[in-house]
Amino acid sequence: MRDIPEQYVRVNHFGVIFTFLLAVVLQEPMLIGLLWLIQVVNLASGGRANAFVLVTKPLWKREINHAETQSGELFRFNASIAVALHTMAVLAFLVWPGIAWGYVIAGIHAVASIAALDGYCAGCFLYYQLKRFKQGDK
Repeated sequence: MRDIPEQYVRVNHFGVIFTFLLAVVLQEPMLIGLLWLIQVVNLASGGRANAFVLVTKPLWKREINHAETQSGELFRFNASIAVALHTMAVLAFLVWPGIAWGYVIAGIHAVASIAALDGYCAGCFLYYQLKRFKQGDK
């Protein structure tokens, strides 16, 4: 899997945060469903068809050739966590309509996105711990 430019990763984080906040303010669970769809397509395409990136891509054309990148394997791991969280959030909205569990679960990804923009990658931490565990390094 190819590496993903850091700008694209950041744009995805901003998109997740903005869409989540909009969903909460408008009390519109369908926006969480839209986030789920965006993240599923993102994961399935290896980061090549992320809606947030496609909208902002023209702004990055010159800089993207010299950009730092994120490992494709790490991208796939983080994207899988995002899809899992949004799947649980959508299911929570379906099972308990009118109750905030869907927002709470989707909010975990939004908080992780905020932390990632600040330099702490929760998915990277989990990935590293999983790798250590698999190697018997407990």
